[in-house]
Amino acid sequence: MSNLTATFTSPTAVANRFVELGRDCKFPDGVSFHDLRRFFASTLVFAGASVPMVAQYLGHASGAVTLDVYAHLRPGDDDRARDAVDKVLVRDQSGTGNRAGSASVSE
Repeated sequence: MSNLTATFTSPTAVANRFVELGRDCKFPDGVSFHDLRRFFASTLVFAGASVPMVAQYLGHASGAVTLDVYAHLRPGDDDRARDAVDKVLVRDQSGTGNRAGSASVSE
């Protein structure tokens, strides 16, 4: 049975080890651990992952931190906003949801 103990590593040690691994993996010069972290987070956000999930994966204190950095990457936000407003504006006066020009029940 092995004796497992928790070992905390400094950010500098992680960065140095990453440089070594990057060389072994033939990463382009200048690619940092933080670059891969940003790539991971950006990919999740762009794919529509929930903000709380991304915040948890990144170890952010709150979703607000994640949104401050990555909110601009949310796909389709402009389209969703336009669609929401459009759905409200094209409802008829009685609120039945009939679109302008569509057939309605005759009186």
